[in-house]
Amino acid sequence: MSENEIRDAMDRAAEKVPDPDLSHTAWSAGRSRKRRTSRAWWGAGGAVAAAALVGAIAWNGGALSLPDSGPAGTAGDDTAQTSEAGPTSGTDEPAISGQPTVLAFTSEKGEIGHAGGLLEPWTPDDGSTTTWHLTDELMWMGGPEQAEQHDPGITLTLEEGTWSVRGCGLALQAPGTVTGGRVVTTGDWDVDPDPDPAATCVPNRASWRDSEWWESLLSGSPLVAQDGTTLLLSGTVGEEPVLEPVSVGFARSDITDPQIGAARAASWEDLAQDWAEAPLEELVAQFPDREFVDTEPDPEADLRLTSPGVGDLRIAGGCGGGFTQSWLLDTGEAAIFHDPFEAVLALGCDGPGVRQESLVTGMLRDGAEISVHGDYLVIDGWVAPTVLDPQPIVEDPRPEILSPAMQLIDLKQLTQAATLLPEVLEPPTDGIPTLTEDPTESFIAAVVSEDDGALLVLGPDQQWRTAATGVGRVTPRPHLSIGGSPPLLDTSISPTGHQLAYRTNEGIVIVTASTGEAAQHQAGGQYPDTVPNDFFWLDDDRLAVDLREDRAMIIDTSTGQVTHDASWSQLREITPWRIIVQAAEDEESGEIEQSGPVVLQQLDAAGDVVEETPLGFTSQPGYQSALAEDRVATVITTQDQTVIEPEGWQGEVPESVSLVLAKDGTLNNLSVLQADADTVTPVRWVDRGTLIVRVADDGLTHYVLWDTQNGGLTLLTEADATQFRAGPVFAQSNQ
Repeated sequence: MSENEIRDAMDRAAEKVPDPDLSHTAWSAGRSRKRRTSRAWWGAGGAVAAAALVGAIAWNGGALSLPDSGPAGTAGDDTAQTSEAGPTSGTDEPAISGQPTVLAFTSEKGEIGHAGGLLEPWTPDDGSTTTWHLTDELMWMGGPEQAEQHDPGITLTLEEGTWSVRGCGLALQAPGTVTGGRVVTTGDWDVDPDPDPAATCVPNRASWRDSEWWESLLSGSPLVAQDGTTLLLSGTVGEEPVLEPVSVGFARSDITDPQIGAARAASWEDLAQDWAEAPLEELVAQFPDREFVDTEPDPEADLRLTSPGVGDLRIAGGCGGGFTQSWLLDTGEAAIFHDPFEAVLALGCDGPGVRQESLVTGMLRDGAEISVHGDYLVIDGWVAPTVLDPQPIVEDPRPEILSPAMQLIDLKQLTQAATLLPEVLEPPTDGIPTLTEDPTESFIAAVVSEDDGALLVLGPDQQWRTAATGVGRVTPRPHLSIGGSPPLLDTSISPTGHQLAYRTNEGIVIVTASTGEAAQHQAGGQYPDTVPNDFFWLDDDRLAVDLREDRAMIIDTSTGQVTHDASWSQLREITPWRIIVQAAEDEESGEIEQSGPVVLQQLDAAGDVVEETPLGFTSQPGYQSALAEDRVATVITTQDQTVIEPEGWQGEVPESVSLVLAKDGTLNNLSVLQADADTVTPVRWVDRGTLIVRVADDGLTHYVLWDTQNGGLTLLTEADATQFRAGPVFAQSNQ
């Protein structure tokens, strides 16, 4: 359903929802819709920005009430499901401030317990010393045998009335205790700015290595709850974002006439039932004390919830994702849902229910409350207030194809993506084995060292290997416009990561991960230019190389056969989209004008333009694109003041901005990522709908994963570009 269709349906229903421009940028669609008792939202434009705005859930706004007695997760009897009693009266939940955070600790390294999926508030033994080890998602995925390798090396200790946090380059402590299942500090933090001056460890740059981050988290009275040898700590960090409470509701799908009952905490037995999204008007009538968010009007598909087993929550919608390592904490009238690791979602999917799923997943992540009311199930969470409140009417003449822009301003607010990549790409300076000595299953990243020109590859085991030496730069050729070309392109690693290609003076070298073997293929005296699309993988065994003059070379790595009878245009036919700047040429001087209109073009199989859509703003000529199948992402830098508006920026308004425009052939819209000028570059598509974006900031190069279909930004990794002669480059799949 297009944005026009959704908006028309809303108008027919005489309902008004907030402006879908949740990011306050110039891309506002300009539809002000009145606020109703239950806030109906989630238009096509709003979905793009929502994933970035739907916050992880804090602990009931800091007002969690724990039960006086009874085990966590007590389900109650079946009679409650059809009780004639009404729901417990709701209270006005306060807005919460700060970035919600859940951390998992274990009593001993590598021994993560998930005993029953039920948590109880932690009560330390009086006078004893208790030390907990911070875990890592990669450690959880890899098991105890990889615990030491992926151990963050941070401990949380409560000893004789003192809380302390210790790690490499990190040491702070404050007086305190545990009261009612919450961390309590009773004095100021004492921070050692340099606790390991002579240590050989390298401090990690992740947020939880920062003493101020820990101070903010622990001073906010986070909740601590235990399941066997596992401890979960949840709270908020900082003062932003500010989130407001909302709810979503479900009914038992096997009951034709659901009845409401008294509120109680949801159990895993309850979640094992099949729950289907209930109509908004039904929820409003049954639960007048709550503010429900719904996908009406005309939802494309009902979202469904079920739990095949303890700790496993499935969300059936557009992606069919869910959570696989989860806990419940019984608070009496609700159970707080915990999953300290990333949600398991099918990335890049498209279809009915995808918007509902994105919203519910965002609410559940890090601690939404789930309660059962007879035949109804309610999830209470928090979202950004811009989701709920109407915006002023701002008419926008730009085409409907443009989605509301996501603004990339503060990288510190981004969470770390759950991938096999380290948070910092930082190869060791010595002791790196060769790939032939120590083969790996696949490549997830590669760089060329600045010091000696060595081609270094990173495997899924987090180990670096030397694949080649003296890679350096190729010798410039007469037909090349600049001196020296980087030997690594963003498309260097094959789709599954089993092979890597790079250029030399003689041609193309392909390295195999499982053997370390390097095969060289002559390019017939022809060399690709310096743009990032000079060669690409047709599949995991066939590499296509542009030889200029519309000629191409195809290398079949499974057979070693090389052919030269392909047309480069025909090979690139799979990308039928192009975003260009139509800057005019001066008739007298022949020079290109400084700016021109930005246009989206659709191409046919012959490469001819069959449709052209002006995007309503101007830009300077020159851009860089990332191509994959029927997808294109292009960066455009503009000084057009119709794009830059003060309301969208915190502090000084920039004179120009960069826009990453992403077009997916399966969607009607054009997604937009907006940032300061000269800071963003599209790198490569990692799957349907997910794009790696390179961001220059604070002297480092950051790599961000952008979900172009559903919205949302996560931090992939970062690197000090001065250490590398070329790269880094990434595999398409690094999950």
